[in-house]
Amino acid sequence: MWLRLSNLLYSPPEADQPWADKFYILYSGWLRHLSPSWYFFFVCLGLIIGLYLGGLIYLPLMFLYTIFWAGLAVSAVSFKRYPAAFFIAVFSLSIAVGLVRSEIFFAHAAAQNITKLISEEHIFHGVVNNPPIHQNKSVRYSFTITSVERVSLPVTGEKIDVVARPFPEVAMGDRLILNCQPRAEEMNGNFSAICLFPEVAVAPRSSYGLKGILSVIKDRYVSSLNRILPEPAAGFVTGLIIGGRSGLSQEWRDALNTTGTAHLVALSGYNVTIIASFIFFILEALAMPRRWRVAAIGIILSLFVIMVGAEASIVRAAIMGMLVVIARHVGRPASSRNAIVLAAVVMLTLEPTLLAQDIGFQLSFLATLGMIYLYPILEKKTARWPNIFKFKEALLMAVSAEIFVTPLILYYFERLSLVAPLVNMLVVPSVPFIMLFGFLGGLMGLIAVPLGQIAGFGGWLGATYVLGVIRLASRLPLAAVSFSVDWWSLIIYYVVLGILLIWHYAKQSTHFRYTSADAF
Repeated sequence: MWLRLSNLLYSPPEADQPWADKFYILYSGWLRHLSPSWYFFFVCLGLIIGLYLGGLIYLPLMFLYTIFWAGLAVSAVSFKRYPAAFFIAVFSLSIAVGLVRSEIFFAHAAAQNITKLISEEHIFHGVVNNPPIHQNKSVRYSFTITSVERVSLPVTGEKIDVVARPFPEVAMGDRLILNCQPRAEEMNGNFSAICLFPEVAVAPRSSYGLKGILSVIKDRYVSSLNRILPEPAAGFVTGLIIGGRSGLSQEWRDALNTTGTAHLVALSGYNVTIIASFIFFILEALAMPRRWRVAAIGIILSLFVIMVGAEASIVRAAIMGMLVVIARHVGRPASSRNAIVLAAVVMLTLEPTLLAQDIGFQLSFLATLGMIYLYPILEKKTARWPNIFKFKEALLMAVSAEIFVTPLILYYFERLSLVAPLVNMLVVPSVPFIMLFGFLGGLMGLIAVPLGQIAGFGGWLGATYVLGVIRLASRLPLAAVSFSVDWWSLIIYYVVLGILLIWHYAKQSTHFRYTSADAF
């Protein structure tokens, strides 16, 4: 594709032709050489645009259905004969489908029956569907309703957030009976229901189920880490492997925010990429055929996601991390590009609000793009640098992600950490080793605490170093300052970054063509 586009750009129409004719010739020539891979990309892109616009504007479903059938008719008539009309019809058809899905989603969300039970006391039966998050003197978890006593509204399957006392202890998969008066809670412009400190009764269960078993494994693993490692190293290592900052004090949370390293203890695509890379290395050492490694990693990551809660942010991190592994395994830009947009389409189809309202999704998506498209460029530029213990690889991955996400962070949080580049450069390369030895230490700690302490010594040493650097940097004068960027600056930055990457890969493809020709 890049080669064909380069040929069109380097062989423009005649100079005396009108600009409209020149543009049409270039446009038509480009479309005639458009591969199925690129058509797939633009179809997915149209779906993403439609899903995004559906949250901003309202269009009657009859109007969208008209666009859908008109696009379908034009694409059928213009197939192969009129490439320009066919492309526009297919792209418009994709946008219309995205808009329809978005309109249906928001119509369903507005009709949720749980909101009709707000401010009235009810007895709810249901299941805890994520690991409880322990706060100061409470726990928070999501609760899926199976029934409500003396209520005829169909609320089965709807979710409600619960903030409860630490006792009785509950775990993911537990069946509970809650006596509470739901209240409305606003988050990111959406309203949901929440139960504050209800009366909780844990119903007896005959079996744990897969979620329950994995939740128990997770709890025991976290307990093992807490036994073999002292604080705050235990909370930091737990955050790296499992995700979350609940194991760290408020002082350490503030230090992470000041130094721009809070992403380390959020289970992001980068962390999952490290986990997947370790698994890939182990499977390679076991001589597993290459074609089976990606599938095996996918299965293991799926179990890992269920174990740590299967929340939306964790699922996104696993998908993004898996995309990086696939991209590095396949090594073809087209496959990586299409895998990214396909993952985005799947996630946005299930939850159309992600793109416009979920900052975590935006940051994870941009970080993944950086690691897939910018990392190979930086790796080539630094080919002569030593890669001792994968130090360079971890550093370049972090830098690639930071270049993509920093402007968006400034736009949302209006805070610039002046020490973040230096601190990340010093601490990020050690993260894979902390995760490796911490993971092994936690496993050995399940057998015997001394074994865990021996295996996890490297994790403790690395965590102590990282936390020491973070503490020192957070105490520096002007470690972080107020700084923001406006919407237009953000757009210009990403447009310029995108153009530079497109130009690089187009030039690289053209260079490959002439090099191959010279070889013959």
